[in-house]
Amino acid sequence: MCTERTRRQRGVSLIELILTMVVLGIAAAGVLLVLNMSAKNTADPVRRKQGMLIAEGLLEEVELARMTWCDPADAHVLTATSSTVGAALTDCASASTAEAMGPELVAGNTRPYDNVNDYSGLTTTVDASGTAFGGGTGSMSGYSATVAITSSDKLGPAAAIIDGTAAPLGLLRITVTVTYSPGESVVLEGYRARYAPNTVP
Repeated sequence: MCTERTRRQRGVSLIELILTMVVLGIAAAGVLLVLNMSAKNTADPVRRKQGMLIAEGLLEEVELARMTWCDPADAHVLTATSSTVGAALTDCASASTAEAMGPELVAGNTRPYDNVNDYSGLTTTVDASGTAFGGGTGSMSGYSATVAITSSDKLGPAAAIIDGTAAPLGLLRITVTVTYSPGESVVLEGYRARYAPNTVP
């Protein structure tokens, strides 16, 4: 009787204890791995949202820019009907003020990005000190943005006419790409049609 009670109170064997520790160790490692991945990726949605805000703001700025035939500094900006250069009021007065892809280097031009196409090829960054786009300050460092502008006929037939101009010249596709981490970026696209080409504020 005493021998049977002793056998029942023996406890766990060394092998059972080791197997229990191995199983618990594997489970703990899995939980720690999930927690580590969660903590590592916690900031990514915030950085993506900030990248999206930068892209939306830049795209809106480009879409709201004017789309005149000539730079606002041109004498014929209010009457030009094409970006060709000539003496007629329907042409740009100077080759340096005729609108083309990229900003014009016009003397006395206080705003180099005064037309949609001026933003073509724009690359801007927020440096490590937090200097934001346009010279302001902020806490969003490590972002870079590029703007690509191309002629497009994707919103209608190739022969579509927009304000007297064939669509490839009268319709621009704007692509804004904001990179916020290596291999991570936000891409937004928009279109701008040439309406009111002689409107200068």
